[in-house]
Amino acid sequence: MQATVKQTLNASADKIWEILRTFDKVETYISMVTKTELDGQGVGSQRTCTAMNPDGSTSKIVEKLDYLNDDEKTMKISIIDGPLPLNSAIVTIKVGALEDNKTELEFDAIFDPKPGAEEELKKGFQGVFQVAAQGLE
Repeated sequence: MQATVKQTLNASADKIWEILRTFDKVETYISMVTKTELDGQGVGSQRTCTAMNPDGSTSKIVEKLDYLNDDEKTMKISIIDGPLPLNSAIVTIKVGALEDNKTELEFDAIFDPKPGAEEELKKGFQGVFQVAAQGLE
């Protein structure tokens, strides 16, 4: 399955990319993330994001940086552990420069949900992507 969000932001592509490419401090742009722990640097590094759930409990999601290209301002991230009802997921993030110091930001998730979780996951990915885009602006 796939979930995509594409938004135009009122911020420079270079500024947005500098935040994303570090693969760290997710809590600065995704409000439900309270802490990011980074293990390693660059491609192959992993981060553990502690997120606040709607019921007040917390959960941890472990992600791995699979691909990073500064020229294309593109990165790919695998979700490798966490409470989400999925077998696998790869998120591609693309940052594109537009005129007037604006940015086109695209999040695209390709995921294999557990049976019955398709729509829940699709809506969940889209919601997180929209929160991230707003937080980066």
